[in-house]
Amino acid sequence: MSAGQRQSRAAGLLDRFNIVARVELFPSQHGGGQHLVAIALAVAGQPWLLGADNPTGDLHSGQAREVMELFGQLNRDGITIIQVTHQNENARYGNRIVRLVDGTIQANEQVAQRSEKQTRL
Repeated sequence: MSAGQRQSRAAGLLDRFNIVARVELFPSQHGGGQHLVAIALAVAGQPWLLGADNPTGDLHSGQAREVMELFGQLNRDGITIIQVTHQNENARYGNRIVRLVDGTIQANEQVAQRSEKQTRL
């Protein structure tokens, strides 16, 4: 990929993740936005699979909702997301919930898809 293509992709991701104003900051200086920077970096490589281990653990509720809504959009764009979480609210953003207890599957359930209105609540 040429330098121009890389710059164009980076600019698009900064805009998509609403972090354009923070472009001059290092990732550690973004506060809760650090999670968004990490997701943007992961998505820059155009993966088909994204793994997330407790992605909202240290975020306040507004930032957590932003990350989960972003995951929903990425999934609608064709990226499979596997999220490990202890938070039931975050799990309900997924299409399927697999509950593990001591390494054994206890439940494997489909989740009804949220409407756009429900997602924004």
